[in-house]
Amino acid sequence: MLFAFAFALSFSVFSKEPTPFVKDDLFIGGYDPVSYLRSLKAQKGSKDLKANYKGVVILFSSQENRKLFLESPEKYWPQYNGYCAYALAEKAGLVEINPETFKVIKGKTYLFYNDSPGWFSVNTLDKWNKKSDIDQVKAANQEWLKTRNK
Repeated sequence: MLFAFAFALSFSVFSKEPTPFVKDDLFIGGYDPVSYLRSLKAQKGSKDLKANYKGVVILFSSQENRKLFLESPEKYWPQYNGYCAYALAEKAGLVEINPETFKVIKGKTYLFYNDSPGWFSVNTLDKWNKKSDIDQVKAANQEWLKTRNK
């Protein structure tokens, strides 16, 4: 019993996951994480349809999306706790995202920084798309593991 407790404690110490991306006190700024996969659209959630997961408040655009999320949260949870996938692939650390800028790759949601429109705008999805998804995901996954183990 003591061994199991010590093992669990050491595992949690060495695999500390960064806090999910929160904007305006809501996970990914109040966008529905299920909508990315179900409708391939970024949809704002409703304050009447919410849930808590990983210590953050998540909003949903429909009761059905909320139900699906609660049944299988990791299926709908954006990669890298909602931080910019491109920034991780480029070893730039944890960078905020624009919840309307995303890409679904093999059934997983990747979010990106985008301050467009603007005079000097940056859309990291455009930069991501200049390389192969396979290479970008591999690089981001490697950096995410390093970030989690800091």
